[in-house]
Amino acid sequence: MVKKIDNFKVKLADKIELCEPSKELAMAEQMINEDLKEQPSWFAWYAVMQERAEFIYLQAKFALEITEAQADARIRLTSTEKLTEKKIANMVMLDEAYQSARMEVAVWKETLGKIKAVKESFQQRKDCLIALSANMRTQADPSIYIKKEEFSS
Repeated sequence: MVKKIDNFKVKLADKIELCEPSKELAMAEQMINEDLKEQPSWFAWYAVMQERAEFIYLQAKFALEITEAQADARIRLTSTEKLTEKKIANMVMLDEAYQSARMEVAVWKETLGKIKAVKESFQQRKDCLIALSANMRTQADPSIYIKKEEFSS
């Protein structure tokens, strides 16, 4: 039984990309030549998507660090009481801007993970396509492979 991977959307720059991994990774004997021809471009497309997503993920992490520093500074400057480092850290965690920035990092980490998984699946797909096409050649004319054995002995 083939497991279906949920489709997902990724917003990179101003463009929203629809990823349909189950459809894109599918193979069929009737389409073997087309699948073999399209394989490199699918792999490259996901590799580029991964690079873009990694860049955005790093930007989100950087924004989180800035937001954390801003929240820390704001708390220290506006507090009228003496605060412990633990209390300041807790107040930063409760800051809405910090929580939002942290969620953005989590979303991009998940997106990046999905893209990496699909890209790695295209490596598996390549191996399967090669094996499938070799099997199909063997089945098409087994005498070629029998004769080959005679020459190698």
